[in-house]
Amino acid sequence: MTEDVKCPICGSETAIRTVVKGPDTGLKFHVCVRFPKCKGRIPVEKDSELSDLFDSKETKEKKVAMVSGRNIPLYIILTFITCGLFSIYWFISLAGDIAKLRQKADPNGLSDYVFGILTCGIWTLVCYYRYSKYIVEIQEKQEAKVNDISTVVLILGIFGMGIISMALMQNELNKLVEAH
Repeated sequence: MTEDVKCPICGSETAIRTVVKGPDTGLKFHVCVRFPKCKGRIPVEKDSELSDLFDSKETKEKKVAMVSGRNIPLYIILTFITCGLFSIYWFISLAGDIAKLRQKADPNGLSDYVFGILTCGIWTLVCYYRYSKYIVEIQEKQEAKVNDISTVVLILGIFGMGIISMALMQNELNKLVEAH
């Protein structure tokens, strides 16, 4: 429990907690000890710019460590052997890795996959483009070499070569993971 910070709603003591789900995932808050009866919370402030730099680097390394590179030829072979079923896992995993590296809940591979089915593949094309733009965003944030493959990935997807689109995106993610 933290002695200095009181709940803004009921005035009780607070404890520092890290959010595990939702848009604030990974952020720390002073949360009321009476939770869930009281929903009071206050974001934890950084002590200084130096600690902020240290924390952000540590967080970045933690997120990259949580993402591992994937064997692209093996994933392509497994996709063919399973008549495309493995590509579902690959698509969802790819989206999850992008979300971890972005440190955001978006994209959600499962919902994107379901919307792709419901829209007869149109949403999947949008996802290929979005995911590759997210990869560019990650490359810029990590100060890595930026390789915008979004147009190529979209065109390949339009012509039914989604497996190659996923392989190109996975290759870019693998480069990011290997660089750190």
